[in-house]
Amino acid sequence: MAVERVLHWPDGSFLEAYETNIRSGDRIVLEANPVVNALEHVIAGHAEWRGTARDLLRELDGEASELVKRGRDWPKDAARLGRILRRLQPNLERTGLVIEYPNDGRRTIVITRVRSP
Repeated sequence: MAVERVLHWPDGSFLEAYETNIRSGDRIVLEANPVVNALEHVIAGHAEWRGTARDLLRELDGEASELVKRGRDWPKDAARLGRILRRLQPNLERTGLVIEYPNDGRRTIVITRVRSP
């Protein structure tokens, strides 16, 4: 932001460009992942989804085509789905999907839409 003054850029222009780049990166990462598309369908119309990774994978499998499920990027088990969700968590949160892991002893996942993307 100090460069704004030196280059005579308008105040806030660096931060605006930086945030635009982050949103663009989020969009690229999320659009490239087949789990995200199925996840959007599963939680559509719900304020919150709650269950285990196994429950979520079962629902995601119901939304995905056979071709997508045979792809190398599709989780083959609940543990892989859990890793994918943790990796995508920051990107999803910036688009309005909050993923939480309450310490309830049951490995529960809670997905909440806090705002529209």
